[in-house]
Amino acid sequence: MKKILAKVVSLLFSAALIAETPEDPLNFSIGTSKEELDKDSLWKAKLRARTLIKLDKMLDWAIPPKERAYVLQLEEEGFHYINQTPPLIEFSKSFGYFSKKHPIIGTVTPYNEDIAFTCRLLQRVFLECQNEDFLEIATGEIISKVLAYRALQEGMVIPIPIVYEDGSKELVDYQVARVFTLWSGMPAFGLVPIEGEASPILVFRGTDLSLESKQGWASVLSDLDIQGPGLTVFQKSKSELEEWLKSQKEHGVKAKVMGFSLGGVLALYTLVYESDLINSYGSMVFNPPGVSASVYKLWKDLSPRPLLRVYITHGDFIPKIGKLAGDAYELSLDFSLKPMDAHVRLICCQPNIYQFTINEEKENKQRR
Repeated sequence: MKKILAKVVSLLFSAALIAETPEDPLNFSIGTSKEELDKDSLWKAKLRARTLIKLDKMLDWAIPPKERAYVLQLEEEGFHYINQTPPLIEFSKSFGYFSKKHPIIGTVTPYNEDIAFTCRLLQRVFLECQNEDFLEIATGEIISKVLAYRALQEGMVIPIPIVYEDGSKELVDYQVARVFTLWSGMPAFGLVPIEGEASPILVFRGTDLSLESKQGWASVLSDLDIQGPGLTVFQKSKSELEEWLKSQKEHGVKAKVMGFSLGGVLALYTLVYESDLINSYGSMVFNPPGVSASVYKLWKDLSPRPLLRVYITHGDFIPKIGKLAGDAYELSLDFSLKPMDAHVRLICCQPNIYQFTINEEKENKQRR
């Protein structure tokens, strides 16, 4: 396991140094922007994409499929979600992590236009998705994999689809009420509804592989924390996060937490150490690394324990590291994904998505 992890880290470092290019996000299809006319920028973007694709092929060879398989509750019938909205499918193809023009999924960009584009994606999902369960999953995934990577500033307004416990849904305007700096520029965001009774949202940004930035290096080093991915960063930021969570509780509604990858495990730490301040419904994370045995014990000893849904893409190796905590579900497609693609792909924008329940106890027993 350590040798495999060392291979992954080494390969990620080499790929992350390649620059990314901006794109004019006026439509779900890619047009021609000023940056695209810059041959040097376009060359860098294509080189980045080619390198990442080759890296994923190497990871697929280094980590066999059996090492990335999860133990499922075979007695439970899985769910099948169908996405019949071509613009959403096109969005994932055009702006995915491996995009040759403008990656924004799981990728940091500084452009305000990308924030507006993400808002339009959330609105489109709300209008098109007829299944409330899938709408909730899709919203959480977009918040965690797309919105959290934007350059959000306090005061900005974000329209977010909300599914309430009774199954009703509403498009709610949220305001960015707080931008946290966890360590060396690593951000988290406190989102609060402008009106109504929807829960505030605390969302953590996932791993940032833009190693030309200070926050990118801090993010990668946090992934390699010997105490557990992101644990030291969380402990240093705990008092500031706790203060904000208390203020939301005092206003009448507890916050829920979300995150992807490193952001997902930071959300889990928040649930473990601040469980009294977290809403019992609505927290979800995507493709997080596992936690240490000591943190896992704290999680299992919580009473009452807030609901946490953990969504893992079939073929992703990152959640195999450490103990799996929470109500875990595997999301899969009609075809197999290589390790990196499985980790970063925006699953809610694929044509056919299948959901199965992971057997947490058996899954953890088979881990080394």
